Amino acid sequence: MQPLDVQPAAQLSNPSAAPSGSWMDSLEIVSVVVSLGSSVALAAMQQAALATIPLSFTAALNLANRKRLMNAMAQSQQAATAQLVSQATQHQQRLDDLTQSFETRSSSVTAQFTEMQTLSTEFKQQLQALEAKDTDIETVLEKLREIDRCTQAIRTNPKAADFFFQRGQVRQSLSRMEDNRIAIEDYTQAIKLEPTFAKAYFNRGFLRAELGEKRQAGEDLRMAAKCYFDQGQMDSYAEAKQLSEQVYANTEAPTDESTSLPGNEADPVAPKLLVSDLFS
Repeated sequence: MQPLDVQPAAQLSNPSAAPSGSWMDSLEIVSVVVSLGSSVALAAMQQAALATIPLSFTAALNLANRKRLMNAMAQSQQAATAQLVSQATQHQQRLDDLTQSFETRSSSVTAQFTEMQTLSTEFKQQLQALEAKDTDIETVLEKLREIDRCTQAIRTNPKAADFFFQRGQVRQSLSRMEDNRIAIEDYTQAIKLEPTFAKAYFNRGFLRAELGEKRQAGEDLRMAAKCYFDQGQMDSYAEAKQLSEQVYANTEAPTDESTSLPGNEADPVAPKLLVSDLFS
């Protein structure tokens, strides 16, 4: 069996220190051999005092060699520790860099997500607005189709006051000035065909009041009230009467006695309401 080649601890931990310490190891072996031989020779010559000198020298040399090995091991340990500390510092720096990078990316992702939510909300609002506009457009288109149906009916039966009145109502529902003026013409035609058409008078008077034609509006509303009264529609009569009084109260011309409405005799002072908010 081959003997194991055991290297000194200092050489294993720090190979660069082996060449400088090999001569001390050889010197230690030689000194041990010499001291043992000298001790045996001196002992044989019965000189015990001199025999201790080689042993003391060997012990001192051995002690010096042990200190050298311990110092070499300590330096090697310190170097290894310093290397570990350096690696740990590098790893910590790398970890800090990765953490900062992650936080930066996380903040960027959060900002992008918030922006996406804002854009999504704005898109929903715009979509709702478009849907509302589509609904309004569809409503207007349906009213225009209704106007066309009324026009076709008028062409078929031009003497029917109801068709003119219905077309006027549809135009009035469009709430546009130009349509309101055309609606007044339809109501006028309905009144020509049916002079006691109370609703036509009422609607025409209401539109004239909105357009600022207060005198004509008051006359239409008083005629509507008279027709309602003659037809026994007392609720509609009261509404038309009150509205006409509001309009006349906002005009400078006095009320003609010939156009006084039924019921005014018992109520000489009719309630006067401000109409500037309604017909300004």
